Amino acid sequence: MRILRVICLVAVVAVMPVEFISAQSITVSFAVTTNDKPPVGVPAHIYRKTATMPEQLATDTDDEGKATLPEAACSADVQYRAEALARIRFPRGRVRWESCRLAGPIVFKVSSSGVSSKTEDFLSGKIPDGWVVPQDYEPVFVDLRKAIDEERWGVAAKLSSQLADRYRSAGLRNEAGTFAEIALAGTAVYATSQLPDDNALDALLKPKDPKATFETETLLSPFAKKAVADFQSSCGLPTDGIVGWQTMGCLPGGAGYTLPSVATVPFQNLVVRPNT
Repeated sequence: MRILRVICLVAVVAVMPVEFISAQSITVSFAVTTNDKPPVGVPAHIYRKTATMPEQLATDTDDEGKATLPEAACSADVQYRAEALARIRFPRGRVRWESCRLAGPIVFKVSSSGVSSKTEDFLSGKIPDGWVVPQDYEPVFVDLRKAIDEERWGVAAKLSSQLADRYRSAGLRNEAGTFAEIALAGTAVYATSQLPDDNALDALLKPKDPKATFETETLLSPFAKKAVADFQSSCGLPTDGIVGWQTMGCLPGGAGYTLPSVATVPFQNLVVRPNT
């Protein structure tokens, strides 16, 4: 009987370390940032895959672009990639796969499209300071943001282009500049998404005047202009690299989209008049 007890005790002791190790987990850290100096955190999806498991969404980062993920074991077989949430701000935000490691965070760097701070505010749901927003325009803004979130680039380009024309005609350059940027960036985002993943990316937009402030409207960068021209070629259009109505019609959702009546107030109410 004593011998049996000793054997059982030895068996339990032998099993305990294995159970302890299998119950443990390690923590892998991630950071998704811009490649600017200083870098800025970017909200993103983190995807995971292994040799035996297909790619799947593992976690989302916080607003600072940071996240952690528990793993049973860390090896080169466990891989991750990041995908920025705001495609119009980070068009090539689908970053290459990186193997699991424990020495510090796995850092993914994404390139900005070059949209201005006012455009970033608008896309995040804010109304930029000093903007003129006539009655019934905010629902139109919501529709535009929704089209961008759903990557219906034809709808987004046409609606933002119309809004840019309205505000430009009223002499309101800040608002017009933002919507012109969205029309350009949305078109360039889709055009560049058709390029190979390993294609180098410059900013998609640049200021019309290199010395200008954010309030000045922007143009396509040479990189984006070429991507748009390649996209136009695939649509059978003249390859001029200019985002016009026909180019917008080739974007997803563009051909079947009919422009709505933007807001229900008279157009002249866009213009701010001093009190008399």
